[in-house]
This record gives sequence, C-alpha cells and structure tokens, in this order.
Amino acid sequence: MERRAAIAARYRTSLADIPGLAFQHVDARDRSTYKDFALLVPGRDALEARLAAAGIQTKRYFRPCHTMRGYRGHATRPLPRTEETYARILCIPIFNELSDDDVDRVVSVVRDHFLEPPAP
Repeated sequence: MERRAAIAARYRTSLADIPGLAFQHVDARDRSTYKDFALLVPGRDALEARLAAAGIQTKRYFRPCHTMRGYRGHATRPLPRTEETYARILCIPIFNELSDDDVDRVVSVVRDHFLEPPAP
C-alpha cells in the first residue's frame, strides 16, 4: 500500500497543473489501496490512443450499471452525470513494481498530450 500511495502521489504532483484533468477523490480520513489510479480527462479516447501508441496499457473501468443489459430495467431516470463520468474516466498503470522511471514515462506522455502544441 505504501508503494502504491507513493506512485499515486507522484502522479498527482506531476499532473496537477493540467487543465481539465481531475483525480479520484480520497477523503483525508480514508486510506486507499489504489487498486487502480483513475483520471478524469477531457477527450479520454484521444489520450487512451496516445498512451497505447506509446505502449502504455490503460483501462476504461466502471461501466455504468444502468447501461448493462441485466440492469437496464432498473434504471428509473436518466443518469447524465454517471454517463459523463464514464466518458471521461481512464485508469493509468499502478502496481507495486512500477518504477519511478515508468511513472515518469506515463506522466510525460500525458503531459505531452495535453500541453504540447499540435503538430502542423
């Protein structure tokens, strides 16, 4: 848990200044295991493709239950905030053996994606 917390802190510090990017909230009274490290990003699909092109695996997690066949009948109203969150969520690598160099490589690709001017 300590290593994952250190990785999460490195991601948060290194990506905090990117406009529109947000992190999963962990209350100060809680302790996360960081099974996953989720980002909320504008244009998730483009970032996902850029990370994949760099050989960095990501995950789209947390598909809304009300969109699954088995649960659709239980949806009693639209859930636009849930759907908007799902459209923006992307999990980036986090595991105990992930080196600081690898974290920095992920950070570099994310930063370049959002902060580098587009190629002409």
